[in-house]
Amino acid sequence: MPSSELSHRLAHQQARARRRAQEEVATGDGNFALGTLALSEAPLGVGYGTHYAEIHLGIPAQRASSYMEGSMWQAVMVDELVWVGGFSTPSDEMEGVLKTFGFRFPVGCQTKETGLFITQKENGIMGLGRHRSTVMSYMLNAGRVTQNLFTLCFAGDGGELVFGEVDYSHHTSDVGYTPLLDDKSAYYPVHVKDIRMNGVSLGIDAGTINSGRGVIVDSGTTDTFFDSKGSRTFMKAFRNAAGREYSEKRMDLTNDELAALPTISIILSGMKGDGTDDVQLDIPASRYLTPSDNAGSYNGNFHFSERSGGVLGASTMIGFDVIFDTENKRVGFAESDCADTVDVTTSSSTGATSNRASPKFGAFIAEVILISLVGVALAVMASDAVERRAFLDAAADGKLDGVNAWISARRDVNATLGEGWTALLYAVAHSRMGIVQRLLEEETIDLNATTMLIGVDICALTEEQLAGSFAAAQRGFSRDDIT
Repeated sequence: MPSSELSHRLAHQQARARRRAQEEVATGDGNFALGTLALSEAPLGVGYGTHYAEIHLGIPAQRASSYMEGSMWQAVMVDELVWVGGFSTPSDEMEGVLKTFGFRFPVGCQTKETGLFITQKENGIMGLGRHRSTVMSYMLNAGRVTQNLFTLCFAGDGGELVFGEVDYSHHTSDVGYTPLLDDKSAYYPVHVKDIRMNGVSLGIDAGTINSGRGVIVDSGTTDTFFDSKGSRTFMKAFRNAAGREYSEKRMDLTNDELAALPTISIILSGMKGDGTDDVQLDIPASRYLTPSDNAGSYNGNFHFSERSGGVLGASTMIGFDVIFDTENKRVGFAESDCADTVDVTTSSSTGATSNRASPKFGAFIAEVILISLVGVALAVMASDAVERRAFLDAAADGKLDGVNAWISARRDVNATLGEGWTALLYAVAHSRMGIVQRLLEEETIDLNATTMLIGVDICALTEEQLAGSFAAAQRGFSRDDIT
């Protein structure tokens, strides 16, 4: 059992959370139902219906993320039951849907956001990089899909997101594949052989185009970017082909003038590597120019502005079904028309499917539905509690196999039961140094701020430093107390 000193600190932390909840109720800032689980909801001012939930269950796990353009968010992490599908499933069929398609996934309930997250309608980013923390990875490990593959099809007024297989029904050309270059990267790096305008090469060296960390395919980047050293060449070629200047700020064009502008082609290396199966992405002006709020005015979304490398963003992907095939280490492109409303189909390893008409949103047809575990499936929660107890006991008893089994199943390493203790706290309290090290490798979070080891690079610590840090953690000191 945990030591009396750590138990006292835990009780203090829980009391502080409840006191904070009471204070917010007293000042009218929240709407708390006090008890084991207290919730508050407050508007963020982002748009209609945009709120965050601040959840107090002991001291919940906190996460934060920042982005290169300056935005950031902070969130309280909650374990949710998630499935991919439509909104229109009748309530009497929900149990079957959850059993067939549901999987557990950690979700952040935002408590703070800055930058573009304040002004844009979207509340966050659902990353689909090659990383174990993505929805794709969780679906794969839960057996909801059988292939490590997803496809994105963008259109001007709709699109499609498919997990686990390829929907060929809306393809208007064969699929051309280009190899992924770096297995260690979480991105999707590809090799751009050439950039052409109306079929004529710009003459920009491939080494320049793919400089630095190379070129990646990234739907999360709206525009397309290349090395700045190709800027003058691109501008001159556009002027010669179009008879006018290219501008990222404003281009006033009639429909006929827009249609007469040159086509930009991006040439990607084929799978054979000998040039016989290279992939050519033809981008008309209607895609590399973004309409502005003023009718007849456009902004260029192709930029030669990077210090090195580049990004094939959403502006390049529009009009294609892009196949992110991690399993076969390749990215595929097929010309596609996926603008019309389609049925949402989730493919299961059991062969079952669920086809439901889904509303048209303008970006994706498939929606990710997040359903809180509270009040949804008591039987599932009871089973989960038993599994969590076994995991926590394994940490306390120093049973590495039990801890590894939990981690291998992609379960939450910060899982707690009613007392609010994480596996890390149990391992510290019972002097299980090997378990502590294993949990820290998984970015375990100390929910109660009693362990100073959090955030330390465990591999950089000497045995003496680890032992000293470990002992201090048991006494409740902070990280700053250890040199």
